[in-house]
Amino acid sequence: MLSGRRGTGPALTLVPVSSPASVSPVRTQASNVDIDTNDDFYDTSLDTGITTQVSAVGDTFRGIVGKVSKATVGARNSGSSIIRTLTGVDPGLRGTIGVTGGFPGSVKVVIMPKACKILAPTAGGQPFSGASPDGKITAYECVTTTPLDPGKSVYFTFGIRPLKAFSNEFAGVFTDAIEDPNADPDLLTTKLYLSAARA
Repeated sequence: MLSGRRGTGPALTLVPVSSPASVSPVRTQASNVDIDTNDDFYDTSLDTGITTQVSAVGDTFRGIVGKVSKATVGARNSGSSIIRTLTGVDPGLRGTIGVTGGFPGSVKVVIMPKACKILAPTAGGQPFSGASPDGKITAYECVTTTPLDPGKSVYFTFGIRPLKAFSNEFAGVFTDAIEDPNADPDLLTTKLYLSAARA
């Protein structure tokens, strides 16, 4: 209860204080430690619809024993993007697309395209399995350095001479380029079907 009488203590006075604007802020040092690395990255997949795919191109050859005729192998850009990256098709060949044709012993290659080289004769293996009754084939490796647009093809034409009459044989064809990891490997191989008759 207030009585209105003067107290016995010291007189009350006002003490000046600093305004909030004049008080120096407390400085904190940012930490360089990442306390949660799980939120630094986010992986997702993006389907652009752009693919890089090359397909081997074969043919059907019907020749006459002893006569030289043309046989063509090749590759087609069956993807949706241009193939322009150079790759080492072989230690001696470098280009955008490589094509290998493996011919059976029933024919002799007498004309080889300039962009090709002969490989050592080898036993038949994929993609040449069954190309020759004795399993022996001679392979020719070809290359182009020209960029290949989608839907375009490149061809290599050989001059071959049948050594005997035969049917139901083939030259295995294999093509190689830098493709998407999900490209269809079955399109990389095909066959050049061969047969020959006597004159």
